[in-house]
Amino acid sequence: MTTQESITPGISSDAAAENWRWYEYTESRGHRDYCAQAKKNERYYLGKGGQWDPAVRSALESEGRPCYEVNELKAAVNVATGYQINNRMEVALYPRGGLADSEQAEIKAKVLRQMLDNEQYKWKETQVWLDGAIQQRGYFDVDIQFDDNLAGSLSIDVLDPLDVRPDPDASEYDPDKWGFVIITRWQTLDWIRETYGPEAAAKVEARFESSDNWGDTLHDEHRNSFGDESGVNAYTDKGGIRRCRIIDRQYWVYEMTQVVVSPEGDMTPRDSVSDDDYAEAVAAGWVTIKRMMKRVKRCVSTRDVVLFDSYSPIDNFTVVPFFPIFRRGQTAGMIDDGISPQDMLNKAISQFQHVINTSANSGWVYEQGSIVNKTDAEMEDSGAETGLILVTRPGAPPPTKIRPNEVPSGIDRFIDWSLRSIRDVTGITEAMLDPGKNQSGVAIQARQFIAQQQLAVPLDNMARTRHMLYTRSLKIIQKFVTDERVIRIAEKGETGETEYQPIVLNKQMDDGSVANDMTAGTYDIVITEKPMTVTWENSEFEQVMEMRKAGIDLPGWVAIKHSNLADKGELLKQQKEEAPPPDPLREAEVALKQAQVGYADAKATAKSVESQYSATTAASLIAGNPAIAPLADAMLRSAGYVDQDQAPVIPAPDAPIQTNARMAENTHPIFPPNPDRGMTATPQAGINGGQQ
Repeated sequence: MTTQESITPGISSDAAAENWRWYEYTESRGHRDYCAQAKKNERYYLGKGGQWDPAVRSALESEGRPCYEVNELKAAVNVATGYQINNRMEVALYPRGGLADSEQAEIKAKVLRQMLDNEQYKWKETQVWLDGAIQQRGYFDVDIQFDDNLAGSLSIDVLDPLDVRPDPDASEYDPDKWGFVIITRWQTLDWIRETYGPEAAAKVEARFESSDNWGDTLHDEHRNSFGDESGVNAYTDKGGIRRCRIIDRQYWVYEMTQVVVSPEGDMTPRDSVSDDDYAEAVAAGWVTIKRMMKRVKRCVSTRDVVLFDSYSPIDNFTVVPFFPIFRRGQTAGMIDDGISPQDMLNKAISQFQHVINTSANSGWVYEQGSIVNKTDAEMEDSGAETGLILVTRPGAPPPTKIRPNEVPSGIDRFIDWSLRSIRDVTGITEAMLDPGKNQSGVAIQARQFIAQQQLAVPLDNMARTRHMLYTRSLKIIQKFVTDERVIRIAEKGETGETEYQPIVLNKQMDDGSVANDMTAGTYDIVITEKPMTVTWENSEFEQVMEMRKAGIDLPGWVAIKHSNLADKGELLKQQKEEAPPPDPLREAEVALKQAQVGYADAKATAKSVESQYSATTAASLIAGNPAIAPLADAMLRSAGYVDQDQAPVIPAPDAPIQTNARMAENTHPIFPPNPDRGMTATPQAGINGGQQ
């Protein structure tokens, strides 16, 4: 078992130099260009004047021309984000192998959901979605942290896309198919001292004093922060706060490894198992062998000081990506294709406004000296004022207004076309922005569902990212949550109130077994999509009301549970507490109906038994006297009896009849057979002619 104490820094300038070479390799293989495009996309999303090139804006404003900005891209991205927020997914586990079973799968699923909730995953997912939608790429960092528990616990962070450098030669979505990934960060000496120890911090601090060249970062894009955009180098001392660039490179190695193999065949590298756990494993029948294994190594360094260089305690890269549009290593978001139509919209609206402004202040033509109450300078300043009065000298020609330029033909249609183009390329249709008027709720939901198909690819890629994140998170939980600990699972009760259920993990039992063993078994991740909250709840409520109209006796609290009432939790509680006692008359009516049904079933059974017994007796009589078979057949046809098989109705027996055969005695438990009774009520009368 890997603990925090086992992660110690090694100092090697060669490893740090190799890290820096890989950093520069990614810089020259496209990451610099990506950063420039990502920052441009972000400017177009934020707006605030950032959609205009500064040189173009300066030139236009010097000519008195407006630079309007109508930010449609922000609205499009925010609408798409609304769909992502309301289309959450629920994770479940199913047993696959080992000691896995359905009960343990449910417990592990609850633990996984609880730890994701502790890490505020739903908000972090929205942040990653926005990173992808705006800057083409979003990244989670799924790692192990020891702040809450010495044995380790799940940690999920959001990485700045500009700080993550995937393998330039990779072309797969899954990081397991990449050769390496680099994460860069700016950190202080205090952070280095706390994370990697005082020895590493001292070596880094020594480099502050002896080096002023930590790499060329002239093309590095500024990272967002709460401060201004004052540039920083790879090595800086500003305001007494020293920071240096940290390079975290994770890469695959394939090498001969000593592994511990369980009786079920599960393999674990020996160096990731503590001595105590290894002794217990050997006593339980585990064996140690050598074999080639693919593993993750991790090298964390500054420019020339290594902070950590060893095998990663995690079996995968910590990076989990989200790419809204992904095609063989090429990524795109919602902003990229919207930049050109957004520029056209801004320019068209600015030009339209410029024409209107020139129409209102187009100027005057008049004879010099003909206007006596205004000078030329005053005419230039106030000639466009409303209610302007001009006094001319007698005999002078009146001043005339200069005819303004006409609005270019089709500029209004060009504005509409630009607006439609933005919505087309971003996938945000009119139905998603405006559901329409005078339409039923079902029709609005149908339009929105169809419009949502425009976001099918980004939403599907987010589902893929979730699956990778859940899988890696479960691996971390099963590997590091090995101590006995109590967690409280937050679940909603029937009344909608949050209830906290304590669960003891890895509890040692008296018989030596472990209850709720997090390390046991393998499981499949199953993700179920939960539709938009409002749509789902409305659909559930409508179904409940339709069932009640159809006569299905559902209690009132069921309808309240599926309503959109803000205080439905309190209403549910009151409904159940104030529920009237059962009605005795209604219960008696239900019992009577059940008894009547039982009586009808018993009566039908008795009639069936009686009919079968009578038919058997009649067959016995015909077998004793075959001559009556044609007569009985004719009588049945005359009475309208419909034969159910081939004619005749009553066939004569094929087998020879024994003359000494006796008639079967009447042993009917309730009634005598019908042929014995005949047309009279006396038991002696019948078709036997009164024979005893």
